[in-house]
Amino acid sequence: MSGSLGPYRYRFHSDKRSGGAQGPVERTMRAEVRLWSGAAAWYFALLPVSEARSIKREHGVHARGWGSLPVIARVGEVEWRTSIFPDGKSGTYLLPLKADVRRRAGIKRGDRIELGLRVRP
Repeated sequence: MSGSLGPYRYRFHSDKRSGGAQGPVERTMRAEVRLWSGAAAWYFALLPVSEARSIKREHGVHARGWGSLPVIARVGEVEWRTSIFPDGKSGTYLLPLKADVRRRAGIKRGDRIELGLRVRP
């Protein structure tokens, strides 16, 4: 179904990828925060393997470069747009945690965080 609101157009989707007319469905999970050391150290949240399998099964056909999937992530009141990346070593997806996000959400290495995640179409 589609329609128009003045100069704006909208479209409702009912397929699993978009999460229906309400938009993408948010998954909630607990994830461990790790520091990926190397030339440029990065902090990542490692998604639970069971969630990673489910995400790949439902959205893997829409993967972009390096197998990434665009997402909207939320920790507490902090929400941001990013992508998750598959990690063959751990068999899960990695969610990058920028310094600004970690500061605003009070995240430190080794924390287990409550995470909300919506895969964007």
